[in-house]
Amino acid sequence: MLEVRRLILLRDLAAHGTVTAVAELHAVTPSAVSQQLRLLEEETGMSLLERSSRSVSLTAVGHQLVEDTENHAEKRLRCGTGEPAGPLYLACFPSALAPVAAPLGEILESTYKELRLHITEAEPETVVRLLLQRRVDIALLYR
Repeated sequence: MLEVRRLILLRDLAAHGTVTAVAELHAVTPSAVSQQLRLLEEETGMSLLERSSRSVSLTAVGHQLVEDTENHAEKRLRCGTGEPAGPLYLACFPSALAPVAAPLGEILESTYKELRLHITEAEPETVVRLLLQRRVDIALLYR
């Protein structure tokens, strides 16, 4: 089975174009991203990236893997029960925890029995970073 986080890095490389952009998005070093992408190539046994001295791009196989992964995920969701299930990660600012996030969690978990809300308390700047890094699914913040 392929490592999902590595597939996410590959997808993000397809979307953002550079290893540096992907590294910034995930708050890791570019060499960490490159290493994970190399491991994904080893897992698949396929060449997913074309490397030059100054850039990296996806091969046709790499693009196909990104597309197939996204299509499979969408198909899986459509074939489900239609009810949200599994973990849902929410990050919110401290003063919204009791009046907004906690009641939201109660409503969601009572409405959708298979859904489990995980709440992280953080300041708005951190909440945005967590969302961009895909560590949370929903960000509650203010301007």
